[in-house]
Amino acid sequence: MIHHSASSQPVNSGNSEKLVSLLLKIMGGFAAIGGVMNAYLSNRYYVLRSGEGHSPSMCSLSANFNCDTVAQSRYAELFPGFPISLLATGVLFYIALLAFWPLANSSQRRNNLWAMMILALAGVVAGIPLMHAMATQIGSFCIFCIFTDIICIDIAALSWLALRKLSEGGSMRAPLLPIGNRILGAIVPVLVAYVAITPTPTDFEKRQQESAKLIYEQLKTAPIETVDTTSTEMAWGPKEAPVHILMMGDFQCGHCRSAFFKLKNLKNRFGDKIRWVLKEFPLSPQCNPNVPGGQDGHPHSCNLAKGAICAEKQGKFIEYTSEVYQRQEQLTSNSYQEIADQMGLDKNAFSQCVTAEGTLKELAAQIDEGISHKIQATPTLWINGRKSEGSLPMDVYINIVEDELKRVDR
Repeated sequence: MIHHSASSQPVNSGNSEKLVSLLLKIMGGFAAIGGVMNAYLSNRYYVLRSGEGHSPSMCSLSANFNCDTVAQSRYAELFPGFPISLLATGVLFYIALLAFWPLANSSQRRNNLWAMMILALAGVVAGIPLMHAMATQIGSFCIFCIFTDIICIDIAALSWLALRKLSEGGSMRAPLLPIGNRILGAIVPVLVAYVAITPTPTDFEKRQQESAKLIYEQLKTAPIETVDTTSTEMAWGPKEAPVHILMMGDFQCGHCRSAFFKLKNLKNRFGDKIRWVLKEFPLSPQCNPNVPGGQDGHPHSCNLAKGAICAEKQGKFIEYTSEVYQRQEQLTSNSYQEIADQMGLDKNAFSQCVTAEGTLKELAAQIDEGISHKIQATPTLWINGRKSEGSLPMDVYINIVEDELKRVDR
């Protein structure tokens, strides 16, 4: 009996080693998947911040589950220009490295497991404020962020199990210094992720940044004009919002497309602190008396504008506008109806609305309003009455809104 018991210990020890090796591979796989997801989120953050994220990301499934909405919020940043997902990218790839590192020494494995568990638990704790913000402030959830939290919980639990198995018949304790060194080692992959993912501005982009600074300074001191942002139609955000933005644009104007998606990102970032009103100013002599006759450069813009007014009456104005701008290069004379049909709008009601006298009068009133403000180009925007023309760099919009919020708070 004694001989049998003694010979079984190596067998049990061997089984524990195999289980620990399996658990490490599973954790390494989970961490690598999480690293890839967060690298994608980090890249998406910088794309959206540049104002170029016109198409939805792969994890933007609906209004309630939209990674882009979360990425554009201030809650997604550790500090401006550094998303939380970038930190998660480096840490998760580092955990994968620790998990896959071929170490024969069981004490080194134990140190790695402790570091992996502590880093994973830190990830869970760090994810709590963002999860709370998604539920209470942002109003939308990031699927990849939720998966990241699940991965961190799994890694922490599996690390604990592996430590238990590795320490059968002995203590789970490990010296603090090597564990601390391993945890501090996560700084290196975070820096690598920052260098690899953060876009490096080209010479052209550097010149744009310098130009953006000048535009920002000019806009800060621009005279305040009185514009109407109280209409309930074609508006997004509460009337009591401290920052009101009015944009007048044309669906076939390339700069309007750029400005629309930047402002959409801006609205997602600041939420109900912004009220955004869009009004139509088609640059076509078919409906705009301020545009000279002759060759019509924007032949579809009037019908598209009427379609926007009618989409608003069915509660789909922003969705319709987004779809039109996304298809800008493929627009035809019937695109307004095709888009409405694909969105599931009531076909008869929409068709009747587009030709209704009331719709024509509403479009004419918006055009007359633009003429009264002496619009010279599209898009023309007013941010709390400060007028600008064209599509400005995203950072200019962010800085102006932040300045206005500070001014209102004072």
